[in-house]
Amino acid sequence: MELTKFGALVQFALELEQGAAAFYNEAEKQAGGDSLKAVFSSLLSDCRKNAQRLERIRREDVNEMLLESVHGIHGETYSMPEVSAAGTGGLVAAAKVTEETLARYYRDIVSKLSLPDAARSFSRLADSHARNEARLADLAPQ
Repeated sequence: MELTKFGALVQFALELEQGAAAFYNEAEKQAGGDSLKAVFSSLLSDCRKNAQRLERIRREDVNEMLLESVHGIHGETYSMPEVSAAGTGGLVAAAKVTEETLARYYRDIVSKLSLPDAARSFSRLADSHARNEARLADLAPQ
């Protein structure tokens, strides 16, 4: 499904962040060591903060939401992994995919928006998820 309005982009971003938060909540429960639990707890906290940022964007940019039309963003291209019982390596790999997907979604939005303030906010979210992805890459076995 193509997301053609600014409001739909924000709503879909909220759904992605909430899905990621649910993933990290479950991953934290399944994680083997305390350090990995701490990483997932931190990522869970980031997703919750991001959801609050998105709510603020939705409130502050309500007029733009009505007017801004966007093309080329298809929700089905941003699928998130499920938590599985694949052990620590599987959890870290799925978390990397989650962070990469979120960063890509926000970068794709930025490339389509003509609203500078909203684009800047989405760019910050993309950067945050890219940093998280790099952090997870350091955890993954080579």
